[in-house]
Amino acid sequence: MLRPTRVLYVLLTGLLAAGAAGAGDAPPSPAETAKLVEKARELDTAKAAAVQEERELLTAALKKMKALRQALGERGSAVAQETQQAVARLEAADAELAKEHPPTHPQRKQIRTQLVELHRAQEDVLVHYMKFARSFTLPVNDKVSIDFVLIPAGKFQMGSPKAEKLRSRFEGPQHWVTLSKPFYMSTCEITQEQYRAVMESNPSQYVGAKLPVGKVTFDHAAAFGTKLSALTGMTTRLPTEAEWEYACRAGTATAYSFGDDEAKLADYAWYSRSASGGKPRPVGTKKPNSWGLHDMHGNVEEWVSDWYGSEYYEKSPATDPAGPATGSYHLHRGGGANSSGSYCRSAARGHSDGFDTRRGFRVVCHAR
Repeated sequence: MLRPTRVLYVLLTGLLAAGAAGAGDAPPSPAETAKLVEKARELDTAKAAAVQEERELLTAALKKMKALRQALGERGSAVAQETQQAVARLEAADAELAKEHPPTHPQRKQIRTQLVELHRAQEDVLVHYMKFARSFTLPVNDKVSIDFVLIPAGKFQMGSPKAEKLRSRFEGPQHWVTLSKPFYMSTCEITQEQYRAVMESNPSQYVGAKLPVGKVTFDHAAAFGTKLSALTGMTTRLPTEAEWEYACRAGTATAYSFGDDEAKLADYAWYSRSASGGKPRPVGTKKPNSWGLHDMHGNVEEWVSDWYGSEYYEKSPATDPAGPATGSYHLHRGGGANSSGSYCRSAARGHSDGFDTRRGFRVVCHAR
């Protein structure tokens, strides 16, 4: 993009050259120069207005998309309830007919046909609506976007039980936490091409467009969310520690989002036993958890918004905890490509005041 001074220089150079060629190389008068300068300023102002209008249109479109997602979700839920009720009625009717008639009875055949049609409708139409309502893609520019999935509100036990293998004492006491509002979380860690599109830089040591951005400080990760919000008109930020663990667990209470068996971890994570040389790999190439989130275990450690407090779990608020008010270190979760399996557990916590080559982040989003 040309800067205003560069635009002015290019215009003046071209117009002066054209004027000199058509007037015997006579330089323009001060009045002519002033007019040219004013025209250049008008063009630059018009360009800025066009950019602002484009941004406003995008914001309006994203708001309409949110309303559509909500409407589709409500419609899908209503259709799901009606379908389940219809299935229950058909099954009850078939059970009543079965008392006196064999499966070959015409009415029982008709009921089975209706049941098949209902299940097919769910697969072909209802599932599509519900999937659309639960996810969306946020465009950063005309080439780069970020995929998000809806994380429902709910309640879970945060931290690890005392019997969990290789747990740290800083993962306790285990306590109940309620997240009162749903939110969207990026399905993958922020990639280097996404980071560059927003921040116009790439601090990563291991370079690749689809690799997660690494070597990021907490401040840079937080700034990404702020700048992305300004670019898109949507509020994006780092997740809180509670939001991160709740999304990682995806309704489970086991060491990992898929269970307790570390032997299965390589199916879900790039970590010390699956990542060659401990180097991060392209995002989204391992199995997701049941809520559709990839790389919650391994690949790169992920910053969360909370300050670290060694005794915070003992006095954490029961609803929407956001961590201590101040601290010396910020928390990161999830383990990295060089981490052991124990550090990739859902409850594992790390804290730092700096960066690491294998430390990145993901973001959460909600409409302004």
